[in-house]
Amino acid sequence: MNETEIGKAEQGGERTDDSGELQRSMGPAMAVSVVVGCVIGVGIFFIPGRIAATGAGFPLVISTWVVVGLACFLAALCFAEMALMFPRSGGQYVYLGEAYGRSVAFMQGWAAVLIIAPSAAASLSVAFVETCAGLFNAAPSNWGKMIAAVVVLAVVVGINLRGARWGGSFQTATTLVKVVSLCCLAALPFVSGLFSGDGIDSANYTASMETGEKSAFALFALVMVSVMFAYEGWQNVTTVAGEIREPQRNIPRALFAGLALVVLLYVAANFAFHGVLSMDEVASSKGGVAQGMTTRLLGPAAGGAIALVILFSTIGSLNGVVLANPRILFALGKDYPRIGRMARIHPRYGTPATALLTLFLVSGLYIVAAGLFVLFNPGKDLFGILSKYMVFATSIFYFLSVLASIVLRFRRPDAERPFRVPLFPLAPILFLSLYGWFLWRIGFEQPLEAGVGLLLLFAGLVVYFLVFRRGGRA
Repeated sequence: MNETEIGKAEQGGERTDDSGELQRSMGPAMAVSVVVGCVIGVGIFFIPGRIAATGAGFPLVISTWVVVGLACFLAALCFAEMALMFPRSGGQYVYLGEAYGRSVAFMQGWAAVLIIAPSAAASLSVAFVETCAGLFNAAPSNWGKMIAAVVVLAVVVGINLRGARWGGSFQTATTLVKVVSLCCLAALPFVSGLFSGDGIDSANYTASMETGEKSAFALFALVMVSVMFAYEGWQNVTTVAGEIREPQRNIPRALFAGLALVVLLYVAANFAFHGVLSMDEVASSKGGVAQGMTTRLLGPAAGGAIALVILFSTIGSLNGVVLANPRILFALGKDYPRIGRMARIHPRYGTPATALLTLFLVSGLYIVAAGLFVLFNPGKDLFGILSKYMVFATSIFYFLSVLASIVLRFRRPDAERPFRVPLFPLAPILFLSLYGWFLWRIGFEQPLEAGVGLLLLFAGLVVYFLVFRRGGRA
């Protein structure tokens, strides 16, 4: 069956071909929306406040947003090369397996399926519910939050169960709302300044809070933790590579165009937020820095409307997680007969149904477990608990995946590479230097998070050797 035939779908859904592979039903617009929609979630609305609380001045803050964005672009060059070498679903799981062997690939799959994806899905579901509650001035109980979050997650899983076109179309729609909204927010202070004189205060760009005894390098590492969370998710487009039409053209375009748009929006939004609000006001913005800015410029009613923007942003990011990450479990199921059911494809819709339902169950357990913890520990942040250990784990695999692009140049020198990293190996070396320094630094700054993250990762390695080593495909 050729690529055109594989990409065809019936009116009511997407059927699979006889090979048991997922269909190529996603076009270039959907691919770009996966990059942008997965990255832009709740982070840009709340993380600036968390960063300001560290005491970092605006020059360091804006530099970190730019540096991490450029680092992601360098990594995307490497991911594009590997995605076109192995244009099938699975993303990092596939690349790590080809470069280092099945044990390292399994560790990434383990982390993605049991740590990264469910914690992201759970935290975004909770964030959606909490934003809804704030919009309607409701105060649901902790049990109410948990039940509502599970329902929201179930709805998004149901949309993606109907097919990649359904999930992709929903992703495109929510991404469009996010992009337009962030453009308006970034422009608002400048437009307001023209008509009312109340807009940008350039003095805010040079002021800072008390940093205590922290060095510039320590502050940079702490700010990076938050900024990296805000950039997380761009690699998901490579995870669904097996469902993108004309991957040789559309995957690189989606990565580079999507990331370029994200960096521009993030930088512009930060200039707007910090131009209107002082660093102290950014740090104390309980409802989010965007709400604080619009309330200052347009009044409380306009500030309340920001909650709607956050809702669209959150649900779009959640959809991106649900759309992409079950494909890793699907790839694991194809490689390991003991969990072969995870590779089952819905006979009508052509989606990895079992993998989707598994993500729903594990994420639901995360929501319940975190909710129970909050019940016995009042005052704890449910969202914070769910997202706390994700950044360190994902950074490790970013590091290993970019390093894999170098390893594969030696292990597979004659392999076909429709796209090659320009100025190789400068791009991967620059990325590895920055992320290597970050991993080393954060091990000292946040040893608990780093230690727990490493423990969870190596637990996957233990499971592989004890359970799956003899059960996999040769």
